Amino acid sequence: MEDFYYYSSVPADKAVERMFMGFGVFLIGLIAVLGVYLLLCYIFESVGLYHMSKNRGIRHAWWSWIPIMRWNIIGELDNDEILFGKDMIFKRAAFWLPVLSAASLMICGIPYISYLLLFAVWMFEVSALWRLFKIYDPKHYVSYTVWSIILTPGFFIFAVKDKTPYDPLNPDKVYKDYYEDKREIEDAQHKADKEIDQKVKDQEAEIEKTYQDAIDKEGVTDEEKEAARKDKEKALKDLHERARMAKEDNAKTAHDFEKAAEDSPTEEIFQSEVEAQIFIDEEEDRK
Repeated sequence: MEDFYYYSSVPADKAVERMFMGFGVFLIGLIAVLGVYLLLCYIFESVGLYHMSKNRGIRHAWWSWIPIMRWNIIGELDNDEILFGKDMIFKRAAFWLPVLSAASLMICGIPYISYLLLFAVWMFEVSALWRLFKIYDPKHYVSYTVWSIILTPGFFIFAVKDKTPYDPLNPDKVYKDYYEDKREIEDAQHKADKEIDQKVKDQEAEIEKTYQDAIDKEGVTDEEKEAARKDKEKALKDLHERARMAKEDNAKTAHDFEKAAEDSPTEEIFQSEVEAQIFIDEEEDRK
């Protein structure tokens, strides 16, 4: 009886072992296929976003390859706006999309709160993709959005990368000239601010030297030294206040130029707007 039990149990054990081995091989194969699929989606999405960013003149197009920062690119391609229905417009999408994406990863282990945040972030991301596809392919944007939810958006973003974008809410912002003009304006403002900082630094050194020489003279009383120190502090304060006002003027001028670039449908009109603004600024300086 014992021999019968022993020999009859061996095939059953081997069958169970083979079943688990087969399941393990299937599971590994499934994970490998899923991994390859997700990698392909990642590559196609990165290539599509990078290509679209370069066509639009977006400076940091290489962010398309960074998982969280690619949402900044999508926000830029959405013209920094996400729509919820017809009336609700969410501004500064290029900033908030990567921030929300990072926040959802940081608190994903917290019960209940993480579920609500993940759902909210998912809604923002779906809305961003909906707007992106509507700008690039208004005929198929609904189906592309739905399939992106089911299969990830990689292949669909790649499919629209060569299409001509059009945003009825911001018809001028989808063209490369707008982004190039905006970048030149930002660079000019940054350069002007650096020149102000350098002038402040040079004048600070002159003020320090002038008042230090006055203090170091022979026969200078303590009262005169204290007065010189106060005069130096006042001179430095006035210098920093003038620098602050100059930077504010730079920011205002840059904003006016960006508004002109946004409102101008052609490069020629933008240049005329810039020349007019320069003339206005010169007239105000004369006054």
